[in-house]
Amino acid sequence: MNRGDNYFFFMLDPGDHYFCSAAENPSVMKLTVEAGKTYYVQQHVRMGLMKARTKVESMSDEEGKAKLVHLHLSTWQMK
Repeated sequence: MNRGDNYFFFMLDPGDHYFCSAAENPSVMKLTVEAGKTYYVQQHVRMGLMKARTKVESMSDEEGKAKLVHLHLSTWQMK
């Protein structure tokens, strides 16, 4: 779980990866990762009928770097 105005990062092996978010609706995004590249993914949360609605989408390098300036790093642990 991530909260607003925060970000986290992790390393992935090259290949296809899926980013998923579930709320009132499911959102799934496929990303084909290349070695040595940085990718920026954002989760949008909006009001829904009974719960929040969510959408996961990729951002350009420029947009991702610009948004990071205003965010706080979150820590996480793999379970």
